[in-house]
Amino acid sequence: MSATETELKLALPPRDAAALAVRLMRVPALARATPVREHLVSLYHDTPAQDLLRQRVALRLRREGPEGAGARWLQTLKTAGDTTSALSQRGEWEMPVAGPALE
Repeated sequence: MSATETELKLALPPRDAAALAVRLMRVPALARATPVREHLVSLYHDTPAQDLLRQRVALRLRREGPEGAGARWLQTLKTAGDTTSALSQRGEWEMPVAGPALE
């Protein structure tokens, strides 16, 4: 079964981040949401010859949460996709794994 990731990337000005946060919280849809801060560690894998990179494929292990018993590991495969300006769509398959090793 195929899954599609749709991603929109935005560039925000780096100066005066606090003022920007205040302005964003005035947007009704964002004002209803509670901000969440997450600690993520991502490990990307490829062959020594970078075969995945050449095919525009990414293989990633990601740890969500702090190190230790509460951490959750996910293995993700992302394929090349279609990109139009800041919007991109590509195949993405993700599954939980036991730890920081590919399965």
